[in-house]
Amino acid sequence: MSDVLATYLHDHLAGSHFAIKLLSSLSDGYKDEELGMFARSLAVDVKQDQDTLQQVIDKVGKAKLDLMEAVGWLTEKASRLKLRWDESGEGIGTFDALETLMLGIADTRRYAS
Repeated sequence: MSDVLATYLHDHLAGSHFAIKLLSSLSDGYKDEELGMFARSLAVDVKQDQDTLQQVIDKVGKAKLDLMEAVGWLTEKASRLKLRWDESGEGIGTFDALETLMLGIADTRRYAS
């Protein structure tokens, strides 16, 4: 697999791992609220996309880009800290989480078109 394609696929795989974790945090924080239900529903869609992406990676060949997945993991952990600081009720942590998800989805759709 070309390095460019490998980087592209693994960037999106790392992003999907980050999205799943972020959606899980939102789901846990807003369990019985509409936002929690939305997060759980969106997580199902992201997981399906993630499974499809993994199948593509498995067919075209894997790259040695574990660094991108590690960066995604680290970013998600930092975001969790920011969401915890949101307990004052200001809502900026939740807003940041939703904005991050929106940007990631918009970026993925831009490349998929």
